[in-house]
Amino acid sequence: PGVREWPRQDGPRELAGAELTLAVSEDGWGEGALDVAVEAPRAWSPVTPWLHRVRLFVDGVETASRTFGFRDVRLDAEGLHLDGERVVLKGVLYQPHYPARGGMTPPDDDLAAEVEAILATGFNLVRAHVRPAAPAFLEACDRLGLLVLQEPAIGWVEDHEGLADRL
Repeated sequence: PGVREWPRQDGPRELAGAELTLAVSEDGWGEGALDVAVEAPRAWSPVTPWLHRVRLFVDGVETASRTFGFRDVRLDAEGLHLDGERVVLKGVLYQPHYPARGGMTPPDDDLAAEVEAILATGFNLVRAHVRPAAPAFLEACDRLGLLVLQEPAIGWVEDHEGLADRL
C-alpha cells in the first residue's frame, strides 16, 4: 500500500506508505484523512508524463486505486508554468460525437487513439466542454501527456444517468 511510480520498466517502486485505522459506524461508514510525504517524486509534464498510483486496502484487500501526477502549476503575466518551465498552450476543442455508435462512448483503445492523434497533430491541450470527457479518455491524456481543460458541464448532465458521475 502507498504511492508508487507507474509505469516503470523494472516494475513499480514504492515511494511512501502509511496506515490509518478508522472507526466504522453501524451503517458501515467511516471517515478519516491521511497525509503521506513523498520524497522526490517524478513530476508529470506533457514531455514526461510520469504517473503515480495510490492504492487503498481494507482488511488487506485492495478496494480502490487511482493514478495521478505530481506537478507544480503557476500562472503569471508570462504564461503557464509547469514545474518552473514555461508551457505554450496549443489547444483544440474536443467535442466528441459518435453517430455510428448511437452516441455511445467507443472502446478505451479508440479513445487512446484519439489522444494519440491529437498529440501527433501538434496540440498539447484539449478543451472538453458541453459534456464530461469519458474517464478512459482522461486516463489516456494523463498517460500520454495531454493537458486537459475540463469545463463544467451544463445543467442537463444531471438528468442523464452516468454523466453526472464523471464530474
